[in-house]
Amino acid sequence: MVARPQRRGVRLKVQPSSISLQSFEEVLPAPLPDEVVVEVRASSLNYHDYLVLTGAIPVADGRIPLSDGAGTVVAAGSAVKEFALGDNVLGIFFPDWVRGKPTPETLANIAGDSVDGFAASHVVMPERRFTPMPEGLGFMEAATIPCAGVTAWTALTGDGGIEPGDVVVIQGSGGVAIWTLQLAKSMGARVIALTSSREKSATLASLGADLTIDYKSQPDWALPVIEFTGGAGADLIVDVVGGAGFSQSIAACRMGGRIAAIGFLADTIAPVAIPDLLLRHIRISGRAVGSREDQENLVKYISGKSINPVVGKSFYMEKLSDAFKDFERKETVGKISIVN
Repeated sequence: MVARPQRRGVRLKVQPSSISLQSFEEVLPAPLPDEVVVEVRASSLNYHDYLVLTGAIPVADGRIPLSDGAGTVVAAGSAVKEFALGDNVLGIFFPDWVRGKPTPETLANIAGDSVDGFAASHVVMPERRFTPMPEGLGFMEAATIPCAGVTAWTALTGDGGIEPGDVVVIQGSGGVAIWTLQLAKSMGARVIALTSSREKSATLASLGADLTIDYKSQPDWALPVIEFTGGAGADLIVDVVGGAGFSQSIAACRMGGRIAAIGFLADTIAPVAIPDLLLRHIRISGRAVGSREDQENLVKYISGKSINPVVGKSFYMEKLSDAFKDFERKETVGKISIVN
């Protein structure tokens, strides 16, 4: 009798007062007709993964975490049409959101949350849960696309997008910020980056930031934004912080400009001055990653372009707990990668 192939990985051990990581090794499930078996080569950490691990987002006991994954198709069910053996693919953050506008149904499931994610040597999933991987990127770099890359893409291209010469403000030096910086520059925009250290400021400048602002020494950072833009304000502010600082995003936005609200690192509640929104015609657009179609469009856009996602550190899957500790310190520029 031929032994079935094995896979290894990490599951969440959910207890009443804590969540821990638990290694596993088990028989690799056989694919259903519409499923592919993907050997996972890399993943990357997102704030969403951190919320899952800390219990802020409830998950089932035994869930395989991590929303991002890049790998190679090593087996396929009889009905699979889009992918062939040897194809390099990317997972999708919202596996049921194929295209079009979001609905409660299409946003019901999230990889590594309500359905299993990519913290494993192999995954078995329907082919619709993957897109091709862009040519020219390694697995670690490509694995930053499904959450951070797609979020940056939809923030920049949604609601009419941006034009060459527009001014875009990014906050911090995490995965979404770096992706937004690189994509915005490729679209001809000028980028203002908010950061908290000289080292990070130098890195952001080397990636193309036209102006960096230390938001700790300059908490009223809207003022230098207004000065840089000759009094007009920024065309787009990609706000990942929320909280009390959201008032600065409003103050820094030009008349008729847009704020893409994509995070809440500081707080889930933010003060909003309604008169400012009304009199200056500012649009606030909430963004939660994007669809499979959005990811496909991003993959096509960056193929052949000189956009190199920044991976600040990498950890082996066996050291996933160390990777989360590093993530919590918020010192790494760019993404933290997990490799098998």
